[in-house]
Amino acid sequence: MLYKRSAFLNLLQTKYTCELKPLRDGRTILIKNGPATAYMFIDDLDRIDYEEIYIYYRKLCLHDLPTEKDLVPIDESILPASKKKKKR
Repeated sequence: MLYKRSAFLNLLQTKYTCELKPLRDGRTILIKNGPATAYMFIDDLDRIDYEEIYIYYRKLCLHDLPTEKDLVPIDESILPASKKKKKR
């Protein structure tokens, strides 16, 4: 299941009071939770899967994973189709 990355970042700020700092490249955010830090790449589709959310929770030493009600799901039917890999 895919979720909105922007809603996840908002959750980090509001529920856990994490500090978010955009970096100069405009595509990366530094997330701080006390001494723990993580870098997050921002894509144009504003999506994140639950496995990646779990990784950020571990990196930031957060105590409880978000539930379905904490996250905003993405309608996967609106995402562009992936390109098929060519065989060589």
